[in-house]
Amino acid sequence: MRTFARQRRGAALLLLAGGAALARAQPDGKRWIHGSWVNVRAGAGADSPVVDHLITNTPVALRAENGKSCEIGWTQDGREGKGFVACRLLGDKPLTPEDLGTPTLPDGQPNPQYQAARAFWMAPSMANLFLAGDHFAATLLPPAQRKLEQGRGDNQNDKAPRLVRYPVPEFDAMKAVLAKGVIAPGGADPWSESCDELLAAQAQPARKGEAPDVNTWRAQAPQCRVPRMALRLPAVRASLFKRGDRLLPATATIEDISARFGIVERGKAFGQPKWEYDRYEDAWRYTGAWDIGQYELTLDKPVVEHVVGRTGLVGAYQWTPQERITPNGIQNGCASGMSEDRRGKTLLAGYPDIRDELLWFQAPQALPYRTAKIRTRVERGPKPASDEAIPIKRVAVYEIDLNGDGIPDFVHWEIWGTGALIGNDPVVTRWEQYVNVAGRWYPFAWNYEVECT
Repeated sequence: MRTFARQRRGAALLLLAGGAALARAQPDGKRWIHGSWVNVRAGAGADSPVVDHLITNTPVALRAENGKSCEIGWTQDGREGKGFVACRLLGDKPLTPEDLGTPTLPDGQPNPQYQAARAFWMAPSMANLFLAGDHFAATLLPPAQRKLEQGRGDNQNDKAPRLVRYPVPEFDAMKAVLAKGVIAPGGADPWSESCDELLAAQAQPARKGEAPDVNTWRAQAPQCRVPRMALRLPAVRASLFKRGDRLLPATATIEDISARFGIVERGKAFGQPKWEYDRYEDAWRYTGAWDIGQYELTLDKPVVEHVVGRTGLVGAYQWTPQERITPNGIQNGCASGMSEDRRGKTLLAGYPDIRDELLWFQAPQALPYRTAKIRTRVERGPKPASDEAIPIKRVAVYEIDLNGDGIPDFVHWEIWGTGALIGNDPVVTRWEQYVNVAGRWYPFAWNYEVECT
């Protein structure tokens, strides 16, 4: 087993280095492109004209080897091609995401070894386009320019360094792919960890040095429980949602919607990157991704956003997701409270217009429900702990049955407390939502009170 592990680590290092040697030959001559956007030349010479480009994991047939150059053939989009590529850019099996590394290091900083260009071609998306843009900035600029752009001033009166950007054919090809339209990657069922699994993990002894949940619960992801309360989700069996892949919370991004509902997304680049002053870091930094200043992402088809009101009425609004994004943008605003954008544009005929919103969710088409049965109750909060910054006063519980079969499809918890800056009057400091998928509870959405200083 140790020998096998060493072999796998060695193979991964070879791939990340760009494949310094041709992979072991296979009898059938089958190979895969291991470069990101590989030049295919008319002849074996390095100065031979480029006749085409092949992207990561394109299957090819190895016809002959001539030193460092390999003759290949391939079929793509109904046409046959042939030419020569560098042998070091071929492999005897497709690359996997694990071969590419991770975008960030454990401390959250960008991973300079991450193969961002290959990652885009394996899974085209706006997010991967932006990572590729960061990769080109880190690898294509001369060292002196990189140092200049990283040597940011420490106050607003300092002069921002000069930005250097120029066309990169591969990056332009990436933008063209997204402009033509793709379905974002990651369309598997999102409900991978149920509340049963989360609660079982929490039952394990806490690790040494782990912060007590009395200080961390407010901003952490839903844990299917409220600290120091006996509050539990109700027992359920399968009901309305047999699968979770046709359902998303209102907070889902456009790429989430594209991936989950199989809708084509299209992107368009605008402007140039520019320097902005980050007053929180007291430093200049540039926003953008390589030569992109802003990016507009749109879906080809509308989706339906459903709204469940507190009185049980259910509305349905159709809208076509579209957003203008600034890559690596600076968030200098501080909006206290919970931010909820009502994105629905057109109320569908026959559905009530909801003004007392309780829960939002998105689906590819409208569900046929106009009313829901809602059971409500209030649970009293625990006695405050001495070190508790925002004690829980009470929890309002809403059990929502959309299809009227007596089995809740959603649970909404409103956790009332008081903050350090907002006075002593109780407010909703946090809410959590859970969805019943195939008879099991899963975390669905959440939000919490943000206080600005």
